[in-house]
Amino acid sequence: MKRRHDWLEGSKGARQWRELPKFGADRLPEMNFIFLVTIADASLRGGATPRGMAAATRAAVLRQAAASASTILATASLAAPLAAHSIPPPEMLGNAPGGGERIAVLYTPPSVKGQSTPEQIALAEHLKKTGAKFYGAYWCRFCNMQRGVFGAGGVRALPYVECAEDGVNSQSSVCRSMREVDGYPTWQIKGKFYSGMKTLQELQTLSGFDPSVTFPEYEAPPPPPRPTPPPGGYKPPPVTAASTPFALALAKHLKASGTTFYGAHW
Repeated sequence: MKRRHDWLEGSKGARQWRELPKFGADRLPEMNFIFLVTIADASLRGGATPRGMAAATRAAVLRQAAASASTILATASLAAPLAAHSIPPPEMLGNAPGGGERIAVLYTPPSVKGQSTPEQIALAEHLKKTGAKFYGAYWCRFCNMQRGVFGAGGVRALPYVECAEDGVNSQSSVCRSMREVDGYPTWQIKGKFYSGMKTLQELQTLSGFDPSVTFPEYEAPPPPPRPTPPPGGYKPPPVTAASTPFALALAKHLKASGTTFYGAHW
């Protein structure tokens, strides 16, 4: 079934995204993403975008990806269908007709689902009002855990700074310019920098938030269950490169001398 995608309108007329092929379930990335399409004098219906730039949101892309369409940007000069299980390669998207079009993929942190309390929202708003900064990256696990302690409502008020170059609204140059931001998450509160994930109580104290407010203790979500290992357990991947005489002699020497190499298959 085919579905109509959002129209991208410009002074030279309307240009429509064609149907996207179905993404295989095993190929869908876990991260959110946004396609950016550069089109001369383009704007996105419902809101203006910077000159020459239009955006297709993750929801729209996945909505199209779920539909079993046969082609993307199908025109007379680009009509080769894609396999139903494959993700369109960037080079094919970039070769769309029009000459001035460019497609990039930008990522956003995973959405926060938990409900926020009024106190969580108030703390997030207080941090933003007092000039605090939360430096992180969309791929950072602890950054996403930090966002999660505020709930869905509170996270929208956080003074979050995206440090990944391929993140939406990236300020990577700002992050690189600060030697204090050497890992994520990093908080900047009242001119001082604090590394690592902080509890709501710690942020309350550091930022001078109302001390009479109480927050529940944070409980990290349980990790996903581990898959059942194969019979005999997992094995390290095989090494296919040929050994040099020196490497082979060194390995034999280490074994003969009683050296033990501790590791894990992963």
